[in-house]
Amino acid sequence: MLIAQSFLDSQGDALADDAAVALRAACEAAVAGGSIDRLGNGRFARELVRKAAAARDLRIYELHGSSGVPSQDELVTVGVGDVMDAYQELDEGVAPDL
Repeated sequence: MLIAQSFLDSQGDALADDAAVALRAACEAAVAGGSIDRLGNGRFARELVRKAAAARDLRIYELHGSSGVPSQDELVTVGVGDVMDAYQELDEGVAPDL
């Protein structure tokens, strides 16, 4: 969780309150499911944050299109859905141990 927060801070991004809860749950699920062992703490955190920010950017574009102007808050705030989408995408890409 601290690693992910560090990556967010370095990008100038922030988590919505409910997204912080989702991020913690994603980290706990990665540990419980063993995907953290295959990805590593730092790489998992970096990829989760990167994918969540990308999901946010896509959500903002879909909301405002090319004609709307998002607020500064919208541009930097990662929401709960963004984190959940990122975790699902990341978790699906991890091959199980055989």
